Amino acid sequence: MTLICTASGAGLIWVAEKPGGTAGTGTAGTGTAAGPACLDTSVHFTHNLIDPADVSGVAPIGGQTGTGGIIAVRSYIYPLRSLVGQQLPLYAPVDMTLVGASHYQPPGALPGWLPEYSLYFDVGCGITLNLFHVKGISAPLAAVVPPAVTQSSASTQITPPLKVATGEQVGYYLPSNDGDGVSFDFWVNDAAVTNSFISPARYVGTNYVHAVCPYQFYVEPLRSVWYAKLGTQGGVAVPGTACGTVRQGNLGTAQGQWFRDPNPATGHADVLTNDGTYLSQGVITIESDGTVRIGGFWSPEYVIIGPTDPSWADPNTVTSGHCWFGTSVNQSVTVQLDSPTAMRVAVVNGPCPASVPASVWKTYYR
Repeated sequence: MTLICTASGAGLIWVAEKPGGTAGTGTAGTGTAAGPACLDTSVHFTHNLIDPADVSGVAPIGGQTGTGGIIAVRSYIYPLRSLVGQQLPLYAPVDMTLVGASHYQPPGALPGWLPEYSLYFDVGCGITLNLFHVKGISAPLAAVVPPAVTQSSASTQITPPLKVATGEQVGYYLPSNDGDGVSFDFWVNDAAVTNSFISPARYVGTNYVHAVCPYQFYVEPLRSVWYAKLGTQGGVAVPGTACGTVRQGNLGTAQGQWFRDPNPATGHADVLTNDGTYLSQGVITIESDGTVRIGGFWSPEYVIIGPTDPSWADPNTVTSGHCWFGTSVNQSVTVQLDSPTAMRVAVVNGPCPASVPASVWKTYYR
């Protein structure tokens, strides 16, 4: 083991070197680290990404994306609805380097929806910071980001990379009254962290592996301000909400992510396909306000059950079978665990059925 002497407050401490080399300023775009003074614990966000007074709430990581059945590796930041139509500046929370970007129009965007930007930054020490749904970018970024509009938010390499100083404006968000303009994405990866999964092979090479809570990097008192904004996937702050982790779920319960393909080597978390009317994966989660959110399985839309609904049950406590009924979509989801890693699922229109025909069940796996 190699130990590195590094500053800690007013003194010095010995810290074990991380696998893959010592760190320093980092190598842009690689997530690797080089140099004797760089550790992931050296990274501190000292400036707000957006004015927290303009934000109603932020979603923890580990919930679900807007497309059901996919675990969210990023936090969603929800500006106040009173700010619709206003350009809200976005700033660099730390010294960082723009290494990739895209100017894109999301497939299925509503008529009149403005193209937006995805921005990929290297922070050093194995930390990357990504922003999605950015509506406009600053002049220095506009000088290096390809202006052509594509259909993909996938990164185009910026050569040479562009350094951005802490507190420098990188762009703005523009909240709107339609479904595409209620939040933007804040995603941080830490190469020193490897998230734990029930079936790790399903997540090899995916975005799930190194995603971490972005707000933990803020210094106080900024960190406490952002932690107080954490809440539901819909942007409602709920006191005491944790920032979340990206994980597959609790083994032996219905909670978490499930796959139609029983083989983890071929049933990957980042590939959505159809098996007849069923999707290749689904997710059952519970939010900090008690809301149960079921996405995927039958369709990318959600079945949502509030804590006062008669069919409500915490999926962490469902170890045999249960049926949830979403009144807003008039669909019910019945589950039956056959083993800790196999669960039958039946989604039907209308309230929970008295019984489920054998032909309706589909089996999902961990």
